Amino acid sequence: MRIAGRTPDRLVLVDTRADRRLALVLVGLLLCGGAVLAAWNGAWVPVALLAAALAGLAGYARLSHSIATLTLDRTTGRITQVTEDRRGTLTRDWPLDGIQTAAVSTVGRRDTDSGRHCPTLVLTDGTTVPLRPWHSAGTQSWETVAAIR
Repeated sequence: MRIAGRTPDRLVLVDTRADRRLALVLVGLLLCGGAVLAAWNGAWVPVALLAAALAGLAGYARLSHSIATLTLDRTTGRITQVTEDRRGTLTRDWPLDGIQTAAVSTVGRRDTDSGRHCPTLVLTDGTTVPLRPWHSAGTQSWETVAAIR
């Protein structure tokens, strides 16, 4: 997530999953290079397999595209999360006074260091709400929590 807008009364965080997109592009370039090398040597079966893998990679990239926007607004007293993906738009809304704090939790295996770190909202009733269950890029989870606090 990156900070898209910050004023004293409003904070807007946007997650476009750019790190995953970059990884998909790099894997796609590697597959293209392998296909060109195989074609240069006249091995057409590996070219067909690499082309099929590249088509599958492009399909996965197209189907898994999503953008999440988190808006913390003091003037309205609301926190709004809007997630746009291939299935449509999902809007989740919480009252600002219903949020106790923000924290980084581990999604996946419990009691170990493995898993994905995810920024979460801790509600006043004790439940936690993950902002993006797949968000795990480096220190960005900690930066997101710091911005929310």
